[in-house]
Amino acid sequence: MERFALPKTTNRPLKQLLLVAAMAGVVLAAGGCSSQTDVELLASAQDFLAKDDRKSAIVQLKSALQLNPNLPEARYLLGQALLDTGDMGAAVVELEKALDLKYEEDKVLPALARALMGAGQAKQVTDFYSRMRLADPVAHSDLKSVVAAAFGAQGQIESSEAMTDLALQLDPKNIPAR
Repeated sequence: MERFALPKTTNRPLKQLLLVAAMAGVVLAAGGCSSQTDVELLASAQDFLAKDDRKSAIVQLKSALQLNPNLPEARYLLGQALLDTGDMGAAVVELEKALDLKYEEDKVLPALARALMGAGQAKQVTDFYSRMRLADPVAHSDLKSVVAAAFGAQGQIESSEAMTDLALQLDPKNIPAR
């Protein structure tokens, strides 16, 4: 394999100029990749989520969180996207971080309970969420339907039925509870 080399007659300043130009091109190309702000990356991720493109949204959300790890909405959306793609362990981590950053409990807790269930933590779901109340009746119903499934997974049928009844009282349209 033959390497590219400048002719020996080329003077040293020209070689240095070409080297500087090549390095500048690399720096500009790399800088162009990270020119978006955390807010722009979050908005881009929301666009991808609206199009059901979870993988692209996850990439954008991770990029936004590299720029600003304290974006509660990005943590929540990343956790939800990971949950939707079946990565339960990572979803739990992100949703707990969203909760720590004071993102809306009515959104985070039902998703976190589902992620814990998906990760095989039914007992943790019943221990932490069976007595919890959420302000939004639909979110509360959603949480109680997950708790009902967790009780059912543990063979506690009466508790599962009671949670299912509560979920349906709060939101008769709750599909998982039905």
